[in-house]
Amino acid sequence: WRRRGAVAGGQFGGWGGVSADAPGVLGQVGGSASTAAVYVRVTPAGLSSGVAVPEFAKGKSISNLISMKLVGGKIQAKVSAGSARIVMDVSGYFSARAGASFTPLSPARVFLGKATTTTRLAQIAGLGGVPADATAVMVNVGVSAPTAAGYVRVTPAGLNSGVAVQEFAKGKSISNLMSMKLVGGKIQVKVSAGSAGIVMDVSGYFSARALGTTTG
Repeated sequence: WRRRGAVAGGQFGGWGGVSADAPGVLGQVGGSASTAAVYVRVTPAGLSSGVAVPEFAKGKSISNLISMKLVGGKIQAKVSAGSARIVMDVSGYFSARAGASFTPLSPARVFLGKATTTTRLAQIAGLGGVPADATAVMVNVGVSAPTAAGYVRVTPAGLNSGVAVQEFAKGKSISNLMSMKLVGGKIQVKVSAGSAGIVMDVSGYFSARALGTTTG
């Protein structure tokens, strides 16, 4: 989407693996190529609010995790000034049917290392309170001291996609919360150029077992 103050609508129900009757979604909202310093508002279709999702400077790129209610399978987005390119990448959805439940955890570091343009696996299950049978996690991914401007990709182990979690400038640190499916208890990480320090702090997990309780 690229909108100048106007509302842009997006269909999520029935797309990208999201059930047609899903009441809400989890996903990343990214903003880039803005013509002014702006903030993005993402809301259920037909509803407007004063809540900003990410804010970003003119010409800069940034992304943020959101949890959003769907109305008729849709959400809407607009920027506060000028125009910007908006990208939304879904990472999960809510359903009234049987599925995985979420258990929050006290934040715990589960990965500390360097990422390059070559994929690196990170073991998550069994660390930081995440059980071996967890199907997905909520994890904050931090990037530090990148040697080049680029973006970081975090995906389920063995699966590569064109989805970027966060873009960053050379030498600048940044972080973003994400929801990620686990494959064999692992996820994978790589950057688009150069190398960077990567930290991952888990804050909860999804499991097919009965609803968990707060740990910490």
